[in-house]
Amino acid sequence: MRFLSVILPTFRNEIRPTQIEQDLETRKFVDRAKAVLIKRGGLTEPEAHRRLQQESQKRRMSMGEVARRIVEADEILEER
Repeated sequence: MRFLSVILPTFRNEIRPTQIEQDLETRKFVDRAKAVLIKRGGLTEPEAHRRLQQESQKRRMSMGEVARRIVEADEILEER
């Protein structure tokens, strides 16, 4: 047990920054996706946020994944 009490706090500290980085990356995608919905769909910011939530629930995906797909689709359309 002594071994676990020494190693687990170290292990947790190594994982935490990665989770924070992932959360930040997801937040960036959500913000960019909202900007796309505002620009292309004429939505307000709260409406865009709600649309992301609704699509997330409807598709049974995380909001971050829905946002990532919207951003990627927008990038493809912008390349034309």
